Amino acid sequence: MIVIADASPLHYLILVQAVDVLPRLFQRVLIPDEVCSELRHIHAPAEVQRWIAAPPLWLDVRSVAAAASSAIPDLDAGEEAAIRLGNSRRSAGWIQERLSSAARRVATVAADELLYRSGHSRVAHS
Repeated sequence: MIVIADASPLHYLILVQAVDVLPRLFQRVLIPDEVCSELRHIHAPAEVQRWIAAPPLWLDVRSVAAAASSAIPDLDAGEEAAIRLGNSRRSAGWIQERLSSAARRVATVAADELLYRSGHSRVAHS
């Protein structure tokens, strides 16, 4: 399956060192140029910047036509471009919400493991 991602799920999976799960789940992950730019942004964590500087073979960065104006308020450029890319590729799945949710779960498990190893524990899961 080919899927399209926004920056957030990639960002968090990179930070919790779980981004390698993606090629096990999906044949390819597509991102628009705007998402690539967000991951390279000077304010992105250094680990994220390093990862996108040498992207894996399963990540495919695509150019999409710019929209005349934003049809959906409150979207950043990467989110809007990912939606446009998804609309141009009807066969690709959309993983923003599913992957963001999965990234949050992976991050929670990773955080719990780090706390456990340091002798601490979390009180409750959200």
